[in-house]
Amino acid sequence: PRVDGRLADQDGAPQRQPVQVAGVPVLRIDAHQQVATVSERDDDLFDGDRIAFYAKGTVRGDTLITLAYDTAKQKGDAGGFTNLFQSISPTAYYTLFADSTQPGFDAASSSKLYLKIERRQFYAMFGDFDTGLTVTEFSRYSRSLTGVKSEYQGERFAYNAFASETSQAFVRDELRGNGTSGLYRLSRGNIVGNSDKITIESRDRFHSQTVVSSQTLVRYLDYDIDTTQGTLFFRRPVPNRDAQFNPVYIVAEYEADDSDDEAVTGGGRASFKPTADSEIGVSYIRQGSVGDKGDLGGLDFSYLVTDQTRILGEYAHSDREGLLDASNGNAWKIEALHQSETLDASVYARQQDSGFGLGQQANSETGTRKIGADARYALSDTLHLQGQIYQQDTFSTGDTRNVVEGRVESQLADNFTAYAGANYARDEYQSGKVLESKQLLAGAAYDLLDHRLTLRAATEVGLDEAESVDFPDRRLFGADYKLTEQTLLFAEQEFARGENLS
Repeated sequence: PRVDGRLADQDGAPQRQPVQVAGVPVLRIDAHQQVATVSERDDDLFDGDRIAFYAKGTVRGDTLITLAYDTAKQKGDAGGFTNLFQSISPTAYYTLFADSTQPGFDAASSSKLYLKIERRQFYAMFGDFDTGLTVTEFSRYSRSLTGVKSEYQGERFAYNAFASETSQAFVRDELRGNGTSGLYRLSRGNIVGNSDKITIESRDRFHSQTVVSSQTLVRYLDYDIDTTQGTLFFRRPVPNRDAQFNPVYIVAEYEADDSDDEAVTGGGRASFKPTADSEIGVSYIRQGSVGDKGDLGGLDFSYLVTDQTRILGEYAHSDREGLLDASNGNAWKIEALHQSETLDASVYARQQDSGFGLGQQANSETGTRKIGADARYALSDTLHLQGQIYQQDTFSTGDTRNVVEGRVESQLADNFTAYAGANYARDEYQSGKVLESKQLLAGAAYDLLDHRLTLRAATEVGLDEAESVDFPDRRLFGADYKLTEQTLLFAEQEFARGENLS
């Protein structure tokens, strides 16, 4: 029926004109509620007074918008605690066997709202995110939060900025592997779901700032975590040391949610490239966590001198205010790297004060200054020279270590290599005590069975008693056997004897 030339409802009342957005008609639900009531279907229109929707599409051809909203979302839905990124355990509701599916969530948000606007090299969003500030070392800030984030990546200018009002507290634990799968107990419980980042690191036993290897593990596949109790269980044992006897660490970074007091945490990094071979970056972080407030500012640069030589530098300062005390400090480093067919070399100087940081740096580097250089030079395809020199100061104890080492490596035959050299280590303690190790170095490796079996032996012999705890006399014996192209069986044994170590 029509009333005054317009469509009318069943009771004869004229309908409202349809609303249009960008020329597209939009359905008006309220214009048809009487129809639903008459047909006795209004009881099924709503379920728990919930409204939820998801939409994704382009606007003006070059801007992609993703929008989602769900009134049923409440903070603490996951057992009383926040659950980020909407991930669930694959065994919580169903079991997967040999399924390589990678689940993903296009609008992950622990808040009711998710919004993301993308255009070319730019995006801005509100929802769950990783801060992603991992380009630098001292201004590093890697966290999982809910809030606003934006990134832009241009040819000359780039930035990454974020802000979040949260009660979460960032925690970084470093645990030594003990040769078992667990349980390993973290320092905090009440962990925010899906905020955990677990990495297995091997660090050079003489240069703790050098990460020899790093493996990021996958939740549910490589390990299980109890977010309430704060415990880890791995699917395979975590060794105490790797094959070269370097210490192995479990690095656990996560968010703890045990406070109701929310505060704003935000910051970011902006970078500019004056030339194609150089970049300057500026970082700032404001951490508003209750009981763990802090500010950190940093400056970094990189310069590609030639295709083989690069110079890196960084400086940062932090002020931190805890529940019981306050701390502040500086950190800086400068490093020159060269890599060519004949020469691999680096020269470095770095320092990290004891009170520096917002809990993102490795514990082994706190309160140290390290200056040194190392190089490897190829005289020919079969003859190499290798050397290093460095000094390390530990501020908390006032101790100093100086080390000089040099060696010659040669491939004497197709299946036989050997090296010889010497080193000198001197440890000076605050008490005035001095410990020295003066050693001759030698080693060899011999291949058998068409290079399938390798026998190795090495020694570090002191000219007098080896006093330094990290430079005792050593005897090392090892063997490698290639079972297949993909499988290697090896065994290695080291004997160490010194004044302070056996």
